[in-house]
Amino acid sequence: MRAQSWEAEALRHVQAMSKYLYAHAISSIVLAQDPTQRDRMAKELSESKDPNVRHKLVADPNEDVITMLRDWDGALSQEATTFEDHFKQLHYAVIASIYYDCHVLSPAIKKHGMKFFTFYQQRLNIA
Repeated sequence: MRAQSWEAEALRHVQAMSKYLYAHAISSIVLAQDPTQRDRMAKELSESKDPNVRHKLVADPNEDVITMLRDWDGALSQEATTFEDHFKQLHYAVIASIYYDCHVLSPAIKKHGMKFFTFYQQRLNIA
């Protein structure tokens, strides 16, 4: 059977999302070891006045989402060794996966249709 013209693109999306899901899974396991500390850190983050902390998952139309994803990918490429590192990694992975899904994957699905989406889900092993 001949490969579809969009399969290579779908596999790139699988690879990108797999990276986010892997970081999420590993850091979730580490953070589950001390839920009290994790919850305290989450509360501090939610109350933060730091302008670099995102309290909403809405992209500013003036922001370059691809650059943001590259920055998060860079942060995720660093090995997490401490509890705090894993806390950051989890948050980067979650927000990156949401932005990736909304701004990169969804347009590809609209462009290529349900066969593309089904192929993506099967390769990501979520179908």
